[in-house]
Amino acid sequence: MESLHSLTNDHSGISEKVLFLHELLRCTHRIYLWAYDTAFQPLYSNYPGSVYNLDLFSLASFSVPIREELDRGSSYPLILETDLGLLWIIAFEYHDLKAEKIYVLGPAFTGRNTSLLLRKKLDNYHLDVREYNQILRELEEVPIIPSNQLIQYAVMLHCAVTGAHITPDQVASSSLSGETGTSSDSPSQDGPSGIESITREHRGVWESEQRFLAMIREGNPEYIKALQTSNTLSSGVRAEVGDPLRQNKNNLLVLLTLVSRAAIEGGLSPSIAYTLNDDYAQRIELAENLAQAMRISRELIDDYVFRVRAVREQRGISTPIREACHTIQLHLTEKIRLSDLAARAGYADYYFSEKFRKEMGVSVGAYIQEQKLTLARNLLLDTNLTIQDISDRLAFSSRNNFTTAFRRHFGITPGQLREGKAIQS
Repeated sequence: MESLHSLTNDHSGISEKVLFLHELLRCTHRIYLWAYDTAFQPLYSNYPGSVYNLDLFSLASFSVPIREELDRGSSYPLILETDLGLLWIIAFEYHDLKAEKIYVLGPAFTGRNTSLLLRKKLDNYHLDVREYNQILRELEEVPIIPSNQLIQYAVMLHCAVTGAHITPDQVASSSLSGETGTSSDSPSQDGPSGIESITREHRGVWESEQRFLAMIREGNPEYIKALQTSNTLSSGVRAEVGDPLRQNKNNLLVLLTLVSRAAIEGGLSPSIAYTLNDDYAQRIELAENLAQAMRISRELIDDYVFRVRAVREQRGISTPIREACHTIQLHLTEKIRLSDLAARAGYADYYFSEKFRKEMGVSVGAYIQEQKLTLARNLLLDTNLTIQDISDRLAFSSRNNFTTAFRRHFGITPGQLREGKAIQS
């Protein structure tokens, strides 16, 4: 493995920047640094223990999501979660569009994994007693870093490697397990010092939270900045439950409740808001790892903001037509028939169709397709679903018809959007 000197001996100076950032981060948390080439051969590590040998690239599955990112040419950082609940920050160094190095920071927990949970997971490795005890001791020394802070570290590492500034929502995530998640760090609650510590940490939370919820009420798509500010001040509800995944789900359910109520205050129909609440609550409960939880949290906020914005743009629209638009939004993954919408509104098909066109400015069919294509664009940008999966999910008759409609509406194909080409204005 290369020495510290040889790692920094490159023409770009990137490795030196990464090493300097690592030293700064270690002022706060005891995390370690690894460097690999694209064949996953180690170039550098300052980790002294054996968790490296057990839980990093020595396990073939660890390299799978990283290889997928490299194959896609992704330059964004990745937070990878392993089956012991350990999280690692991954960043990629490119030169002339060719990946050359992989940097890894970690490991960290985002919740207080109890000894019982760790022992249960270690049992799956069938270790001898000496290895078992040694690794358990090392895992108990792994720092607990709130998920929002871990994401900020990923943003910093990306800047050190690429020189580019990104936002926290651009950090990708992946999991090798269906059992782990995130949680907030909690200081000791014993005595006044614990309460005082929390009080200091909560300063500004109320104001930032209100700014965020106000943007939900307005249907303002710029809510991300307000949410990032709130996340830097608070990591969620401070209630130690032992299971990090359960902790993360609790925080998401609180977020869902706040957002759904703010959306109602912004004009969204309570029946729609509560239906969405039930749907997302179920999805949250079924989430199996950090990657799924992060996707759900982003999707639910985007969904509510989009719907509130649509309602506010429909001021003056009659109640039957507005309710028809709500119904369409709730059933975008199904075939939506004009006759069903007309029946729900209590009108004949022809009368409903003409009323809809007069009030909305487009036909029912055109409105449905526009909403499906808008959702398709979000799925292309925010998920790993294939183009065929998205076409099927949104009930297009074929992938070709989906691609044709998408290109006609946005000016580019779904594949071009995935490749990073901008939508034409």
